[in-house]
This record gives sequence, C-alpha cells and structure tokens, in this order.
Amino acid sequence: VLISNYVLGPANCYKSLAFHTFCCLNECDAVLTEVERSVGGPSAQPDVILPLLENLTTSSMDEPRPLSTGLVAKLSGIAAHSGGMVPLHGRLFTQWLHFAF
Repeated sequence: VLISNYVLGPANCYKSLAFHTFCCLNECDAVLTEVERSVGGPSAQPDVILPLLENLTTSSMDEPRPLSTGLVAKLSGIAAHSGGMVPLHGRLFTQWLHFAF
C-alpha cells in the first residue's frame, strides 16, 4: 500500500478527471535504486558512481547518454563538499540525478 500511495501521490500526477488520475513514476527513483544496489552503501566516490550511470538507461532513453563534463565536475563538487564521498540520499545528489536524467 505504501508504494501504491507513493506512485499515485499528487506529486507524481499531472491530470485528474472525475473517475481517474494520470500518474507516472519518477525515473530518478529507479536510477537511485540501481545505484544503491550496485554500490551497496549509503555513499560512494564519484569514480564508482560515474561508470554505473554512464551505462544506465531509463524508460525514456533507448541507449545510455554520456555525462557532460559539467555534470561530472558537479558530482565531484558534491563529493568534495562531503569529505570525498557522494551521499546517495542527500539533496545535492538527488538534484544532480534530476539534471543527469
């Protein structure tokens, strides 16, 4: 029930009618889940995260997209701000994922 409530929550919905609502999954959540599974911890170094993300696709992508040098630099900046590790559940990494995917 918790998952269905999250998926059908108003933040993930874009149109409501009298009898149904149109809702979508947040693709960043699927990406984060894959990173968590691969890393096996709450944080990781950028050189561990980047190869994972460079080979990842989502439902809106047919093939992986290369990450720009600006995005790579921003991820390194997040790590520098956090003692060399990127906290996977932090606000900055979540925002970074939004721009990357």
